[in-house]
This record gives sequence, structure tokens and C-alpha cells, in this order.
Amino acid sequence: MASGSDTEFSFPALIGGVPLPIDFAPAILFSILYGLLTPVVLYRLIHKRSRTTVLVGTGGFVIERTVAYALRAHAAHNAGFRASHGLEIYLQVAINAGFITIGQDTLALLRALLVDATFGKPPPVSGADASDTTFSLGALPRADAASASHDRVRGPSTSSGGLGDLRKDQSRTSVEPLTVASERPGFERERADMPRARQHIRSVCGIAALVFLAVVVMSIIAGVDYRKAVDSGEDASQVQVLRYASSGITLFLLVCMICGALYAIAKTRRVPRRPVALIVALCVLLTIVAVYRLIVMRNWTTSLLSTAPGSQNTAGAKAAWWVFHATPELIASALLLSVNLRQWFKTGPFGDLTSEKPATVP
Repeated sequence: MASGSDTEFSFPALIGGVPLPIDFAPAILFSILYGLLTPVVLYRLIHKRSRTTVLVGTGGFVIERTVAYALRAHAAHNAGFRASHGLEIYLQVAINAGFITIGQDTLALLRALLVDATFGKPPPVSGADASDTTFSLGALPRADAASASHDRVRGPSTSSGGLGDLRKDQSRTSVEPLTVASERPGFERERADMPRARQHIRSVCGIAALVFLAVVVMSIIAGVDYRKAVDSGEDASQVQVLRYASSGITLFLLVCMICGALYAIAKTRRVPRRPVALIVALCVLLTIVAVYRLIVMRNWTTSLLSTAPGSQNTAGAKAAWWVFHATPELIASALLLSVNLRQWFKTGPFGDLTSEKPATVP
């Protein structure tokens, strides 16, 4: 593609630009911060109660970013290393695919959360003494339960105190009625097992996971072929299409995940609010990255080292990249590692594919 004159060739600008001295301080800072997250990754994967394959993608991302930012810091003050084609390809692949990996893990968490909500649960007993009577009154026939409740109110009989003592005891005692949750209206809808919904959720999330995988492949190809785009107009156009497609599709999937999570808590009380809030926060952070990429990818440049507007090598462009691309990724990674995902989302060791059978509704 020509720009300015027939002899001046332009190609898509590097997202984040080339490593320059201005990148040194933030690159060191981010490498250290990701390095501090690495022990947390190991703890989450080693500890039995928090171990889950859902974290593998984010764990690899954290380790990769520790290395990538260290290399970026080294290249910032080493012109020879900065010109390395291998480094250029590696950084572009990492930048293109990194946030998508976190999106894949977030999808797996959403799937586990929604699938867990479809399993039937035994009815709880409500009332002040529910913890003491869940089994005894819930298991008794209605007549026996009524008798047991009557005996509970009447209290023990006395041989010497007579009726007066009994009335005094009753006047000092207030008994809350006990209600088995299955007798409340709407229990069947709230607690019954939902195998069809479970199958539907797994099918939709499975398709979304395949789309995420295809997007990762596209982003990797765009990064690997970027070096060719510097010298070929056809390759430049192909790289640009792949970059737009990967970021655009990822943005669409993230918005769908936000809508799906919010719809779930609006339609049923089965889905806990706190895990949904975490999923929405993660998706919003990754959405910032996707939108930023879609905005800056329209820029083309005539040289990797150019500092002209649109080259992504100016101070303003560098600051925007660190704020809107690098920072949301770091925060999202820290959020994922800050909680026990296995407890929050009932993931089990392999996502929602747990060995536990759902509880049956009597």
C-alpha cells in the first residue's frame, strides 16, 4: 500500500511499537509484577483445594509475560537486540494472543458456574431451628411431623409442677414454625435438576471455546507473518485482516459472556452473585484491550523505527499501550489468581467435569 508517494511503502504499525528507551521503566515494573504472581500460580496449581486446569492458560500467560517484559526492557537499551526479527515476531505473537488466553479461561469459569446451577439440590428447611430438624421433620410423614412439632411446643410433662408450671414454661417460650423448602411455591422450578439446560450450556460454551481457539490461531498467524508484511503489500493486508478479525471476534465473545452472566442472575436465584461479578469484571478489562486494539490497528507506518504520528512509537502512543493494553491484562491475571476458583465456581480439577453426582430432589 502506497502512502504519500508511489515509492513509499507502508505497512501496519506494531501494536505497542518497537521497544525504545521510554519503554524501559514500565517494562521492568511489569516484569517484576508478573514475577510476583508466578509463585501464586504455582501455589494455585499445586495446592489440592485450588488446583484446576482452568488456570493453566492464565498461569502460562503470567510466566510468558514475565519473560516478554524482561526481553522488552533489554531491547529498550540495546539497538542490536531491538532489531532482532525473532524478538519482533515473538513479541507480536505474545501481544496478539495473550489477552485472548485469559478470555478462554474466563469462558471456562462461566461454563462451570452455569452448569453447576443446573444440578438439583435437596430442599433446605427454613426456620429458627432448621439446623436441628432438617432430617427429623423433613423425613417424617405429615401427621408424625405435626405430632413432633406439637410435642416440641408442649414441652416435657411434670408430676409435681402441674398445669401452672407448664403454662409458665409455654408463656416464656416462642416457637417459630418450621417449613420444608419443598413445600414453598416455586420450589420445583428453583431446585429441580435441569439436564436439558445443562446440555445446552455445554454446547454453547463448547462452540464458543472452539471460536476462541480459532481466534488464537489467527492472532498467532498474524504475529508470525508480520515480518513478511513489512516487505509485501499482500502480506500486509492479510496481517491486517487477521488482526482485525481476532480482536473483533474476541470483543464479540466477551460481550456475549457479559450478557450471558447477567441474564443468568436475572432469571434465576441459583447463580451466586459474587462469581458473576468477577466474570463481568474480567470481561470488561479484556474488552478494554480489544477496543484499544481495534482503534490503533488502523495506523500504518513506513518504518518500524519511525516516530511519526500513527507509528505507535510516540510517547503518547506508548503511554496509551501501557495503560489500555498492558495494565488491564495484569489486573485480570491478578484477579483470577486472587481467589480460589475451584471453590468460587465449583470447577473441580477439570472445569465443570467433576466426578460428583448432582443431588437428587426427593
